Amino acid sequence: MNSFYSNSEYTFSEAWEVCETRIDYNPEWENGTGYLDNAVDLSIEGGGVAFSQTTDGRRILLIGTDFGTIVVFDRYCNDLSTQVCNTPNGIAELCNACNGVNSDTFYQLWNFNSHMKKLLRLKNQETR
Repeated sequence: MNSFYSNSEYTFSEAWEVCETRIDYNPEWENGTGYLDNAVDLSIEGGGVAFSQTTDGRRILLIGTDFGTIVVFDRYCNDLSTQVCNTPNGIAELCNACNGVNSDTFYQLWNFNSHMKKLLRLKNQETR
């Protein structure tokens, strides 16, 4: 998996365009309503990013974290301006992404792993 988190200002479209690691789309990721619930079970190492695309052309970014895989994707095939996400362990709630992904929530999802690592380091320093 490529790691290019150094640019934390990517938009969803920019990140999808420059991502180099492709994972073949698997229809089993779908839950029947257009969401990709089962893609969160993919094992992508923390800091890794991959992209995929549904058979109807929706773009998918798979963002690896130490807490599971964040899946950000186009909600509709005929509207590439609306993104949503599926996340493990309540990450969407932490990033305020439950009602869709805008530029602010994408930034939070994109940088989730590095932010959580910093928080855990701070917490560990406090408990010493």
